[in-house]
Amino acid sequence: MQAKTKRWIKRTLIVGSLALVLGAGLTVYLLHRPPAVWREAQALLDQTTATQRAELAEGVMQRLSTAADRLRADLDPVFGVGSKADPVSFSTLLASQSVDETFEVELSNQELLSVASEWTGKWFAQRGFEPPQQMSQPVVMIQGGELMIAFKLAVGSWEQVFSGRLTMRFEAHGMAYGSVTQLTAGSLPMSVATVGDWVAKQLPSSQASLAEKMGRWIAELEGFEFRPVLELEHRRRARVIAMQRNKESLVMTMRLQDHSTYKKHNALMKSGKLAVNDALPPALLDGSAIADVPTTTD
Repeated sequence: MQAKTKRWIKRTLIVGSLALVLGAGLTVYLLHRPPAVWREAQALLDQTTATQRAELAEGVMQRLSTAADRLRADLDPVFGVGSKADPVSFSTLLASQSVDETFEVELSNQELLSVASEWTGKWFAQRGFEPPQQMSQPVVMIQGGELMIAFKLAVGSWEQVFSGRLTMRFEAHGMAYGSVTQLTAGSLPMSVATVGDWVAKQLPSSQASLAEKMGRWIAELEGFEFRPVLELEHRRRARVIAMQRNKESLVMTMRLQDHSTYKKHNALMKSGKLAVNDALPPALLDGSAIADVPTTTD
């Protein structure tokens, strides 16, 4: 009887040890297996050079200036159709024109990856939010109809790829709110709140301050606010006011305004008199005082 008990205990210990080894092996495998969005993003990035991606980003910016092309046709009579107007004079005239138009622009994943490198840095800078140098440029793309973000941290011989679903909300006062509540380290899910502590355990104690900095940065992903505005030529501003996710593309609704109209609209949104989607009264574009504009939102 005692012999059978000993054999049962021995088998239990062996099975338990195997389970621990397999579990540890699976964890290591999941940690080192880059998430699908990172693999897809790198495959797309490998298809283009840095110069080509810069050209793609510039092409998107040109598409955002579609309204300027229509305005050029309206101004042709001033200079004469087909005339070679002085570029400085023409630019000054364009900058003085009132513009307030809403339109949509659709970005493929290739375009989205290209412009993300241009825009995310500027939006981070708006908030005084400087990512650690040990972090690679984040990639943003659509995967399965979801907006995803992914990035890699590397310290010495240690590196880890993280990814997560990015949700965006556009507020009535013109700001945008982003949030990532859960990340995957490789392919292993973990909450954003625990990632900082986990990173600290992966690095030597001599890197404690760096681990804390990276943890604070990642924690910011749980909720961050930014102004989703791009500066275009002729002192125009293009504000993202809505997004729609398709299977492999992102459709952004943009509101294009001249500098003066943009500033007045911002003041009205700040005071609660207008929302980001509200039509501007003609009196506003005619130069009437902001206080004279009727309240349309509480």
